[in-house]
Amino acid sequence: MLTPAILKDLLSSPKKIFITTHRKPDGDALGSSLGLYFYLLKKGHEPIVVAPTDYPTFLHWMPGNDSVIIWDEERKNQENI
Repeated sequence: MLTPAILKDLLSSPKKIFITTHRKPDGDALGSSLGLYFYLLKKGHEPIVVAPTDYPTFLHWMPGNDSVIIWDEERKNQENI
């Protein structure tokens, strides 16, 4: 079981951390993912936010939007190489 003490120990040194959302993320999913992203970044980690699919353009105002990787688009780009 992941307890707060175990989590604190895990995050005590810099890590590469993968953050993801559900498909077609809404504002709650994207906002909480980006909030966690900035928190972990501030703590010295290397987080990455990956959304399985695209999301509405009205959410693109969120700070960190440019760092979100859209998995469907990334996969298509890889297939075309």
